[in-house]
Amino acid sequence: MGIPNVERAVIDPIKLHGYLLSRSHPVGRFKAAFFTSLGSRARNWRQLESDLRTQHLPLDAVVRATSARGRK
Repeated sequence: MGIPNVERAVIDPIKLHGYLLSRSHPVGRFKAAFFTSLGSRARNWRQLESDLRTQHLPLDAVVRATSARGRK
């Protein structure tokens, strides 16, 4: 099952370069170490956004649980 309305997915730039790719964020720095090993850097966060949109969002999703906030 594909992700519904995937073409309208919002990927917050601040979450990419200020958290996920930030070497100084208290929590994000651990994720940044992983993504750095794959070649992503805060300065090229747009490439990571593009990769997420083209390589990951189109994949089939599996519903694991449903909560008041939606499906997980």
